[in-house]
This record gives sequence, structure tokens and C-alpha cells, in this order.
Amino acid sequence: MGKKISSKKSSAKRTTKKSGKKVSAKKSVKKSSKKASKKTTTKKSTKKSVAKKSVKNAAKKVSKKATTKSSKKSVKKITKKATVKVSKKTISRKEKQKTKASTSQTTQQSSVKFTPHITSLKPGMPAPYFEGIDQDGNKVTLNDLAGSKFVLYFYPKDDTPGCTKEACNIRDNYQRFLDAGYTVFGVSADSVESHKKFKEKYNLPFSLISDPEKNIIRAYDVWGKKQFMGKISEGLVRTTFVIDENGVISNVITKVEVDNHTEQILRSTNE
Repeated sequence: MGKKISSKKSSAKRTTKKSGKKVSAKKSVKKSSKKASKKTTTKKSTKKSVAKKSVKNAAKKVSKKATTKSSKKSVKKITKKATVKVSKKTISRKEKQKTKASTSQTTQQSSVKFTPHITSLKPGMPAPYFEGIDQDGNKVTLNDLAGSKFVLYFYPKDDTPGCTKEACNIRDNYQRFLDAGYTVFGVSADSVESHKKFKEKYNLPFSLISDPEKNIIRAYDVWGKKQFMGKISEGLVRTTFVIDENGVISNVITKVEVDNHTEQILRSTNE
């Protein structure tokens, strides 16, 4: 009986030892599993945090790049606008300076009035000698007209508006010239053929003397600077000379009225 009881006790001790070992093993397994889970969670959390940090850093870098790019673009736009404004200002200043210079020149020119060339011949002076060919090829000289009164009018060009008005005004009143004892001669640098066409076209009753070499024109000093339609040029200045039977200039008309030239001439003969 005593041996059985001791064997039972020993077996119970063994079982308790085994169960203790099992419990301790379970505990150790639980601890190790907890440690492992903690490690994995910490690893995961660290990985997640690292990933989040890397994402944040990348986002920051991208935002920085974007901001730098946008800032660069904005800076470029601002500089472009500034340069455009500056260039516009400089251009406007230059234009203002140019306009000021041009206006000053125009004011200077306008302040200095243009005076056209006027013949140096005056009433009471002897008429310069001349000779020329008329529209029919006939020679006309001052000597041939000695002892007679005549009008020698210089005009720029055949068949032009002003010259045509002047010639037609004399044509329409030519009998009045004859009644006053005057013959009329027109003079220009046009050719004989041009004079013939002009005379025939407007049925002019007086002769036209051709002076292409400008010998008569220069002798009567009617070539020089003149102004027409605001333009200054050099050419024949419209002038009329009234010459008496002694070959003396009785009147010089420099401001010719083409529509009323007959009255200008005959008025001077009656004075």
C-alpha cells in the first residue's frame, strides 16, 4: 500500500511537471508571438511612416519645383511686361522728340514766309531785246515792234488749267486790246508745235512765242523759285509786261489774276 501511494504521488508530480512545462511553453509561445506581432507592427508602422515621409518629401519637392517654375514664369512675365513698358516709354519719348523737332522745323519754316521770285525789271526801264519764233514759224523781234504798243505775257506751260484760263480771258477780250492800240504776245518755254496745238485748240487770236532755250525768259528775269500747292519749285514765274511805242516798260504785273487778267492789263494802261 505504501508503494502504490508513492507511485501515484510521483506520477502526479510528473503530470504537474508536464503540465507546468506545457503552460510555460504556451506562455513562451504567446510571448514570442506577441513580440513577433509587435515587431511586424512596428516594422509596418515604420515602413508606413517612412513611406508617408517619402511621399511628403516628394510632394514638397514637386511643390517646390512647381512653385519655382511658376515663380520663374511669373518673373519672366513680369520682366517681359516691364521691358515692354520701358520700350514703349522710350519709343514714345523718341516719337515725342521727333514730333517736337518736326513741329519746331515747321514753325520755323512757317514763320519765315516764302517769297516767290520777282523780276528785277521795273516800269520806266527799257524793254530788253528779244527775238523768237511763233507758232507758225515766224520770227518776232523787239525791233519789229518798234513804234507800237504791245503786251508781253509770260506763262508756265501750254494747255494747263491756269494758263488756259489766262489765255482764254485775253481771247474773250481781245478786241478791247485792239481798241486800246495793243497787240498781245504770249511767251513760254514750250515748243513751236505745242504752241500751234494750244492756239488752234482754244482759237487764240494772238501769237505765242516759243523760247525753249529760255533766252527771252532770262532776259526779262522771270525764271526762279515759286510756290504752287504748297510745293516750292524753280521755273517760269507768271509775269506780264506792258510796253509802250518807245520800247519802254510802262507796267509790270507780278500778281496775275488768270480769270481777270484783261482788267489788270487795261486798268494799268489807263492809269
